[in-house]
Amino acid sequence: MDNEYFTEGYVLMNEYMKEQRIKTRERNFRRRLDNFYKKHKDKEVLSLEEEKEYLQLEKYFYNNIVSPTTRKEKALTRHLNILADVGYESKK
Repeated sequence: MDNEYFTEGYVLMNEYMKEQRIKTRERNFRRRLDNFYKKHKDKEVLSLEEEKEYLQLEKYFYNNIVSPTTRKEKALTRHLNILADVGYESKK
């Protein structure tokens, strides 16, 4: 995952919470999102572990903050859930 993707996602999620006036209610999620962005904003590409961490944040956002309404949105959310839950084995 490249920097452009997660930066755009970060901005979109923050803008949505700001527009819906739910930043205070979701302050724990926003704190985790901000910390992730601050930690990785200068990287060009995320590692697999960092990508999984970001996908977990997206998973929470699309399952708990923006609930899917159409069949297509539900299918995309299920796909995201599968991707976010994939386990990676580190080869050390």
